Amino acid sequence: MPPIIGNKILILLLLALCACTAKSPEKIKEEKMIEILNELQQKYGDGYNSIYHLNETGKYYIEFSRVKDDISNWNEILSGIDKNKVRFFDFDNHPEALHDLASLSEYPSLTGLSIGFCNLSHIPEKILAIPQLKELFLDGNPIQEFPMEIIQHLPQLTRLSFDETPIKVIPPEIGQLTHLKDLYLNKLQINSLPAEIGQLANLETLTLRETPIKTLPDELCKLKNLKILELNRSKIEALPENIGAVNLKEINLRETKQLTALPESFADLPLEYLYLDDSGIKKFPKRIGDMPTLRLVYLEGLGLEDKDFPVDILNNPNIERLVLRNNKLTSLPPNIGNLKKLDGLYLRQNAITHLPDEIGQCTKITSLDLQSNSLSSLPMSICNIERLESFYIQYNPLEWLPACIDDIWERSQSRYSYNPNCERR
Repeated sequence: MPPIIGNKILILLLLALCACTAKSPEKIKEEKMIEILNELQQKYGDGYNSIYHLNETGKYYIEFSRVKDDISNWNEILSGIDKNKVRFFDFDNHPEALHDLASLSEYPSLTGLSIGFCNLSHIPEKILAIPQLKELFLDGNPIQEFPMEIIQHLPQLTRLSFDETPIKVIPPEIGQLTHLKDLYLNKLQINSLPAEIGQLANLETLTLRETPIKTLPDELCKLKNLKILELNRSKIEALPENIGAVNLKEINLRETKQLTALPESFADLPLEYLYLDDSGIKKFPKRIGDMPTLRLVYLEGLGLEDKDFPVDILNNPNIERLVLRNNKLTSLPPNIGNLKKLDGLYLRQNAITHLPDEIGQCTKITSLDLQSNSLSSLPMSICNIERLESFYIQYNPLEWLPACIDDIWERSQSRYSYNPNCERR
């Protein structure tokens, strides 16, 4: 090959290599932004939690709430960053930051804002003037009444939170916020919800934790997109009879002491997560065994005796975790063997005297907690559970155990597990 041709080829190859390795202006800008944010992290971060996060769309969530210093000059602090890349600001516990709300207009991609615990009695006009705002968190502010200006100026909101505010009434106009997907009303002194809540056709999450609310309007059952309902530690006394018409995936009724029964339609819910811990529930739907989507079931602290236990719940084959701690059970029904996907079984602090042989059919269990019961032995079928990693059996009057139990302890990864000194058979 002539030298001239060879040199041309070499030059072309070098040019192609440079083209492949050259950074685009966007890439350079992105690296600069990360460099600035990392500097801020070193200066203001606590060493454990990041003050910024990148979401799947390439936009940033900046958490000034983790900064202990005064951030009155927050916009100056962010000097040099690509303001089009900021999606969310968290100014919680920094009322001084609100003196420069005008600068928010410099962030064209800003769709979320959290200004919790900033001693606000009303929503500043500069916030109401952000046309693209979709998420607004006002937690812990002394807002006495539901701010009606939200209805007028921010009808596009998809997430809204009033947690820990002194609001006592949710007005019927809430039904006009038809884009809402998540509504957080925890620790409010509200006694009821308006029927217009049923107009929030896009609502997916509704949380009413630690409220004095006793009943829910029947119109709630119109919310076909509602996936998560949280009522834990509330004063709820009854669920709507037609609750099964909702497509709930998760319901949290923990510590609802006034709630003693679940309506029959409850079994129609496509639930995956059921939390009833420390509630007053003693009456379960007759069709509790016909909830095939159930994966996690928490029935801790219900004071259940054998006669109260909803045996049919063990007919739901997809349950992966079953928590029955702190009840009054003396035995476990044989149909526990139906739970072929069971990964965790928690029976601590009952009065169980024996386990059924069918426990050995639950071969996927990795965590088994039998502490503080009345077990004198375990069935030989326990040896079939070869994946067991966390095994707790302290505080039982054990007389003998299957010999395979020593292999289980060798595999156990729990530093709190112990091997009792009793006969092996």
